[in-house]
Amino acid sequence: MLTIIKRIAALFGGALLTANAFANPIGGNVVAGSVSFSQNAGALTIQSSQQSSIINWSEFSIAPSESLIFSHPSPSASVLNRVTGGAPTFISGNISTNGNLYLINPAGFFFASGSRIEAQSIVLSTLNMNDADFLTGNLSFENNPASGPILFSDFVTLQVGGTISLFSGGTITLGSAPLLGGNLVIQNGGIGNLNLSPVPEPWTVGMLLAGLGLLGLIAQFRKHGA
Repeated sequence: MLTIIKRIAALFGGALLTANAFANPIGGNVVAGSVSFSQNAGALTIQSSQQSSIINWSEFSIAPSESLIFSHPSPSASVLNRVTGGAPTFISGNISTNGNLYLINPAGFFFASGSRIEAQSIVLSTLNMNDADFLTGNLSFENNPASGPILFSDFVTLQVGGTISLFSGGTITLGSAPLLGGNLVIQNGGIGNLNLSPVPEPWTVGMLLAGLGLLGLIAQFRKHGA
């Protein structure tokens, strides 16, 4: 355990792993769309009635015993979650949505063993996207070489119907997490543009080399059932 904590602290520049870092998201401010929040024990449910919504959070993390559920009007609907408080995101619990999930946190992401994400598509980025671009479908990310890392521990489950996309100006580290269906797109450094059109192969890894190029990528992929 101590080794894992030291590794996380090194990658996140010594950020403190406080109790709040492992709680459900707090400080949600709806910037666009019609969104409601309901809390039931360890589950936070976010209900959206529009195709595109934006929520800014002061902190965004999930403890091992907690779940975050997004409910959308259709599988093509999307919600952009942007973390503005400066703390990294630590995911140890479950995230599920019947639509498309966007998580932006310039400070970085850590997914612990046992965590799980289920979505139509998932975008994790430490590069920012402006609100107008998201709402008009222009999925363009801004360059930020100082952004934090994206780190997956082993035994993280990713279940997607379409694509999981990772954008970072820092390190991207993938453990031996199974990807259940879908496609994986990685951009490490520079400015990125995202196209979520379906890819015919059930297991596809794409590297988008742009801007600063591919930096510090450590990746091990294990197809579920292989």
